[in-house]
Amino acid sequence: MAYEIAPGKLSVYAADSAQSLDAAGTTSNFKIGGSEKNPASDNASPTIALYMGDTTFINGGIVSPNTTLVARLQDASGINVSGYGIGNTLVAVLDNDSEVYILSDYYEADADDFTKGWVNFPLTGLSPGKHTITVKAWDTYNNPAQATINFIVTDGNDLKIETFANYPNPFQGETTLYFTHNRPGDDLEAELFIYSITGQQLKNYTFTITESPYRVDLLKFDGTTDPGKKLVLGLYLARVAVRSLTNGSKNERLTKLIVAN
Repeated sequence: MAYEIAPGKLSVYAADSAQSLDAAGTTSNFKIGGSEKNPASDNASPTIALYMGDTTFINGGIVSPNTTLVARLQDASGINVSGYGIGNTLVAVLDNDSEVYILSDYYEADADDFTKGWVNFPLTGLSPGKHTITVKAWDTYNNPAQATINFIVTDGNDLKIETFANYPNPFQGETTLYFTHNRPGDDLEAELFIYSITGQQLKNYTFTITESPYRVDLLKFDGTTDPGKKLVLGLYLARVAVRSLTNGSKNERLTKLIVAN
């Protein structure tokens, strides 16, 4: 805010959806400005965590040309989003200043907690290839911080499965089969197949994933093909076939399962 003292304005809006009623009001019966005479000391910078698409994203992963920059910011004194003055604006910088995005209007603090909040900033028309984004933020004491995330933009909007794997592997008892992809937010259909090393199909599953995250955990596989029938120790194959219900594009991947029962 500006340091000079001047009339302020507070606007409030409320809605009751059950009764289809709303209300609004304003007041300017106060002044705002100046600075705290004896502020507490704060020399700590904000913390910043960055993701692409959603919080399951892993640094260096793949995205489509149209995606979302997600930032989680936290500071005991609050994040500076005023945009007043030069140099302290909440911004994102793409590829060493090829594009600079102002994020202040996209910051939303947590309910009843001014110390932390989220930014969800839409990115469109990104060129294929490797990119970096650096987010720069300041707290209300003007302590600076920045964080960088790396990502790869795929060529076009087709669904691409980046990784398909299971953890742990080798496994005893059970293992989680998952995949990552470049179209988080899409509704997906997926089929999972388990094969012997000779190619015999042992089990298959179908899934519908609504508003899919970047990382999709399909299921915890307990190593059985029929009730009570465990796979013997050895090497098996898993295949996942995924289709986007948003644009119809498809992709599939294969991985190895090592049963160590």
